[in-house]
Amino acid sequence: MTISLSLSTPAAGPGDLAEPIRAADCGYAAAIDGFPDWSSMGAIGTPPTAWQASIAHAAADARETLSTLYPAAARYWGALDHVAELATTCAAGCSPEAMAPVLACRDHFMNRALPPRPHAGGTTNSDNTVAWQRLLPYLNQCVLPALHGNCAESFVWRAILARIPEPWIPTDAIVKRLMRRFGGTSSVGILDIRLRIAGSASGGLRWIAEAICRTLADIDRALSRGCPAIIEIITDPWSPPLGDRVVLVHRMTAFETDSFRLDCHDPAIQDGRLRLTIRLSPDRAHIEGYPRTGDQPSIQAIRFWHGAAVEPPYFGLRRYVRWGVPWFLIWRCRRWLRRRNLAATLPTE
Repeated sequence: MTISLSLSTPAAGPGDLAEPIRAADCGYAAAIDGFPDWSSMGAIGTPPTAWQASIAHAAADARETLSTLYPAAARYWGALDHVAELATTCAAGCSPEAMAPVLACRDHFMNRALPPRPHAGGTTNSDNTVAWQRLLPYLNQCVLPALHGNCAESFVWRAILARIPEPWIPTDAIVKRLMRRFGGTSSVGILDIRLRIAGSASGGLRWIAEAICRTLADIDRALSRGCPAIIEIITDPWSPPLGDRVVLVHRMTAFETDSFRLDCHDPAIQDGRLRLTIRLSPDRAHIEGYPRTGDQPSIQAIRFWHGAAVEPPYFGLRRYVRWGVPWFLIWRCRRWLRRRNLAATLPTE
């Protein structure tokens, strides 16, 4: 007896999902627009109860999304348990404060305001204390909403990377069950079962490749509007969100339909410069980061962080006069002067 069954729903490859992407630059300059280090003034102090509640809500949304994508396979392959483990680790050991500099860079740039810079003296300087008292509520206000809207999607990506294989329907287990079911029947002689089932959703690295194409399209749309794009760099799917770096993309170059370069600003490294190269293939994406330092882990995926810019606190005259003054031109002039000052401090050959 021979049973042959083939059920397949073709899934789109990266080339089918990617929109036409062009070179885009929003004009962001890390040396001028980068948010300075205010860590000497103390921690942001996000309320632990609000942080834990946000993580729990994100984990519930992630489990619901995985159950929709892979109705039975999400539990079979342990993806739902993986989300629970990530949520526990994230609530206990991660701090949302790592997101604050990246969000502040984007918000100040989009509102055409140069971020305030601390003076010498740290907490003993009264000007620093006054500025920090105005910055602290803003940083708390923008961090939690950004995490609340993006942690769920980050959980989904990490669970698929870690648990869901490319042929995510367990055909071997189904064949073995059918063999046990019909193999003991006396009316069946020689039994040959050939089964091939493909679901409507891809799994594993292929799903990630398709999602990275959508990420590149989101980056292109953001940069075309003049807005720097925030992305999450996933190197270890077993680490929780905020365990990896979150950076700001200010320029994207498309060399071919499947090769891209992203120029990023990473506040976590000394000079802030990071460059990512991405090569797409039908079933996976190859991502490399430069500069390479030591035993740097390989990059598994990049994910676009959604969220609107929040208006930061203003300092100086703009704090009192919002309208009737060409603040955009003043901002451009201040950036030009700061660029000249930076150029004057560079060593000449």
